[in-house]
Amino acid sequence: MSRSSTRSTSTKRRSTKKSDAALVSPQRKKEVFGLVLMALALLLALALVTYSPADDALARAFSLRDALDPSGTSTENALGLVGAALAYGLIPRFLGYPVVLLAVLLGAWGYVFFRRRQTVFLPLLSLLAVVVTVLASTFFGWFADGAGGTLALWSGDVGLGVAGWMTQVFGATGSFILLALATAVAVLLIVDHDIQLTLDRAEASAASLRSATRARWEATRAASAERRRAKREEREKREKKEQREKRAPALVPPVLDAPPPVEPPIAKWPEPRPEPVRAEPTLRPEPTLRVQGPVEEAEGDLDALHTKPEAAALPYDFPPIDLLDEPDASAGVDYDEIEENKRVLLDKLETYKVEITEINAVVGPTVTRYELTPAPGVRISRITALEDDLAMAMAAPGIRILAPIPGKSAIGVEIPNRHRELVRLRSVLGTARFTDAKMDLPVALGKNIQGEVSVEDLAKMPHLLIAGATGAGKSVGLNGLVVGLLYACRPEDLKFVMIDPKKIELGPYQVLLDHFLALPEDAEDPIITDFTQAAGVLKSCER
Repeated sequence: MSRSSTRSTSTKRRSTKKSDAALVSPQRKKEVFGLVLMALALLLALALVTYSPADDALARAFSLRDALDPSGTSTENALGLVGAALAYGLIPRFLGYPVVLLAVLLGAWGYVFFRRRQTVFLPLLSLLAVVVTVLASTFFGWFADGAGGTLALWSGDVGLGVAGWMTQVFGATGSFILLALATAVAVLLIVDHDIQLTLDRAEASAASLRSATRARWEATRAASAERRRAKREEREKREKKEQREKRAPALVPPVLDAPPPVEPPIAKWPEPRPEPVRAEPTLRPEPTLRVQGPVEEAEGDLDALHTKPEAAALPYDFPPIDLLDEPDASAGVDYDEIEENKRVLLDKLETYKVEITEINAVVGPTVTRYELTPAPGVRISRITALEDDLAMAMAAPGIRILAPIPGKSAIGVEIPNRHRELVRLRSVLGTARFTDAKMDLPVALGKNIQGEVSVEDLAKMPHLLIAGATGAGKSVGLNGLVVGLLYACRPEDLKFVMIDPKKIELGPYQVLLDHFLALPEDAEDPIITDFTQAAGVLKSCER
């Protein structure tokens, strides 16, 4: 009995200790620590920003006794004596005003801890921020060497000392070049770890700026020429009006006694010969146009798709469909545009003696396909050779000819719509074709030309290559693929290994680390960005 009572007492003590320890969870401790860091960063920044040289005397004589009994002292600093002492020790006696970057860095660490984010790149960024602070202080010290005054507050004693040492060792010009080079490299590494990518972005920005400037200059020249032409026409109209007004009095004949007018003899013209009657050409009847509108897809229930027998064992909340933008209201079929395109097509084909017996229009979200049935004896090559001529006649950025359409005895001419419908991902994932698909990895590819939702099983594909020209929609397709899988699969059924050497497309998916990302043991980041690691990571995924 005594042993059992002792065991029960020890068990109660352990449970009490566990309950006491559970009162403050590790996540809550991180949040409190982050708040403290952000508050300290704010106070430090406030003390540095409100620094005044008038407080230097008080700061040099500052002691613990002054802090406990500050009567009779007033400072310009917003944090009083403590703020004046901190600012004096960090600005004129250390790194100058660039030390404010360290306060910002402290606030960044506090925010990361408060939000419980992954400190993936923050240690490297912190080191680079410290280096940039020292370089900036030294840079200001190079300019302030011998000048003193206010500029010396931007460098501090450390910046002045390092700049003076570099000037004596490398000379004024050499030290300036070295400082500029080191600062540029550090800033580039902070902005982007890939210097080549940063340079590519800079070149692209310069090219776009140059194109915008050229376009603005051309528009200004065109507007100026238009104004000059309008002024010239206005001047010509005014001169013509003045000339008419000057000639008007000379046109009035004087009143004189004139003899009675003599009627001239009437000339007899020969009677016209009757023209021969010409037979009117027989006109071929114009083919009728049949229009097929977009297909209306049945709505699906994603909640039913997410219900699985093992949901109770492994609880997981799928993202709601409300996170996606709702599809825009459909503008309907523009019959006037279709009729106009039909007339232009038939007129252009008739110019080249190509006869069409039947024409149908299949209206899609962004493209309309005109299905042309040529007359007997018309070769298909005669129509395909007119692709560029038809594109110019339609005033379209580009058309596509399918000769023939698979499964039909007709030729397809696909022409972009003037008013394109934006296909939202929600309009694809919220359909029965997606929710009822019996697939392991359903991929929402979008809508075809008939407006039907296209869904394929990624598990049955040997591989999937997404390629296309710039602006063709590769990034949109890749993000739609990933988001569709997130709405269809649970974390225990799907894991991603994401490799993004350019660090542009897949960066936002780092937050999936705890759910859908498979992170190898030797990998440094959730998203693999190093070519040397990519091969090893892919090799580790082999069965």
